[in-house]
Amino acid sequence: MMPFCFDNNWVLVVVNANKKEIQVLNPLCPGAGSEEDLQLLKAIQNLVKGLDFHLEVGSQTHTMKTNRWTDMKVKTWPIVTIQGLPQQHDTTSDGLFVLKYIEHWDGDRLTKNFNQAMIDSFRRKLICILFNSSENVVKDHIQGTTGS
Repeated sequence: MMPFCFDNNWVLVVVNANKKEIQVLNPLCPGAGSEEDLQLLKAIQNLVKGLDFHLEVGSQTHTMKTNRWTDMKVKTWPIVTIQGLPQQHDTTSDGLFVLKYIEHWDGDRLTKNFNQAMIDSFRRKLICILFNSSENVVKDHIQGTTGS
């Protein structure tokens, strides 16, 4: 799974080795065949070409430890835009939708459904999760300056 930002829009690109396809999960899905759709497709094709190159180098230099893929020529796999996904209804939630796609995509479907209202709630929850994380190295500084 690769979160991918194109033209200020986050999408999720999934390399599905079982299906031998590249899956695109887009929370702001433009109309099929639209100029935006074609530009995104071209950018993803370039991303996949780069991935294919690195997989080829890894296999030639024997730096890949194990590989269970039956076909590593990812640039020959079809790029499939997944339809029927929850869509954002604002201009700022695409990254949060992508996080939820990552959490709930099993390669065939979302294992849990969600909507814009749930994403809005998740936005507030994520702030607390990140602030209270043991990895937050500025937490004590922030609390000290706010008088908390």
